[in-house]
Amino acid sequence: MIRSLFLFAGSAFASSVVSLTSKNFDSMVKSDSDSVWVVGFFATWCGHCKTYKPEFEKAAKALKGAVKFGAVYEEEKDLMVKYGVDGFPTIKAFVPGFKSPVPFAADRTAQGTVDFAFNQIKAMTNQRLNGKKDKKEKKDKGEKKDKKSEKKDKKSNKNSGNSVLALSQSDFEALVPGDSVVFVKFYAPWCGHCQKLAPDWEKLAAQLGSRVKVAKVDATIETGLAQRFGIKGYPSLKLFVPGKSKPIEYNGERSVSAMEEFALKHVKKVVELKQLTNSESLQDGCGKSTCVIAFLPHITDSNNKERLALLKKISDGVSEVGDTPIKSFWSQGGDQLPFEEALQLSFGYPAMIVLNLEKGLYGIHKGNLEKEGVKEFLKSIMGGRADMRETPKLVFDLFKTVSEWNSKKEEL
Repeated sequence: MIRSLFLFAGSAFASSVVSLTSKNFDSMVKSDSDSVWVVGFFATWCGHCKTYKPEFEKAAKALKGAVKFGAVYEEEKDLMVKYGVDGFPTIKAFVPGFKSPVPFAADRTAQGTVDFAFNQIKAMTNQRLNGKKDKKEKKDKGEKKDKKSEKKDKKSNKNSGNSVLALSQSDFEALVPGDSVVFVKFYAPWCGHCQKLAPDWEKLAAQLGSRVKVAKVDATIETGLAQRFGIKGYPSLKLFVPGKSKPIEYNGERSVSAMEEFALKHVKKVVELKQLTNSESLQDGCGKSTCVIAFLPHITDSNNKERLALLKKISDGVSEVGDTPIKSFWSQGGDQLPFEEALQLSFGYPAMIVLNLEKGLYGIHKGNLEKEGVKEFLKSIMGGRADMRETPKLVFDLFKTVSEWNSKKEEL
């Protein structure tokens, strides 16, 4: 049932707070290109929500006409899932021009909520002012830049090279979350330690190149970001990793080599699955370390496109497990039938095993080979939860030599 009013203990929110549902959310909030919306996600049974409700209302009344306030009730499950709500109350600001909503980072008081809202207004107006300024400069200069202005741009975040990116809040929202690891320095211009770190931060950007984006945020200007990430001192170094809800704080040695090592630990590994074509490649790959072997459907039962897609899913799953790369291989189902039968893999393809010939143990995965399935299987192996079996003796002798698959070869 969709409720027209958001209720707490029988009392509705004041008229200054709009009741939002999956039916009106996009039309009222997402389509509003003029206003900042502060949206609360609440539950009627939540004690913290009941405590915060009057403070939320006070803030809404104080900012009426300047900021719009909305409330989403717990039964709007689609909205809860869409915006990653896993606890109550959850407050997010929806700012025109921003890629993602801004999480609440303030005290749950009327004043804290007002301050948070003002920070979003400031971020929005700064974005608009910068936009207008850029258009005016292009018009005045006929979209031409002299060498001096080009040099200035290269020192900021206008280029795509290996220099440090200077981020405003709107730049930050466009970059994080994204597909890249981003290492951010929150600093203050007057800070001596920040000034000392500056040349090494530039060197770090050059060293990491395209592997990690290195950025800086002036916390004295971008106060909303500083408040959001709890910046208490300068410089504060935080690493933003795709898929992680919170940044990782760096408190280590501030040398280029130490910071580079820290950042690269969190760069997603690219795992390439190699085809096992003979017993020597099996012994080399799995003889002294744990390895993964996927048995794929025969190419006559599939095609090049499907095989490449399956290999990518397996690679993605393996790459997200542990800090140490796991040697990963594949074999075409049926090519090594005696080997497969010895390991009891007659249930069909695709199939997967984890094997360590030195320890004489292996484990079988009978589930799907989607990314999540592979990841969970490997985690269960590493966590000691999976059923491990004794490897038959001399099993690698059963592995015969086969031709290497050419993915670019035209299919018949």
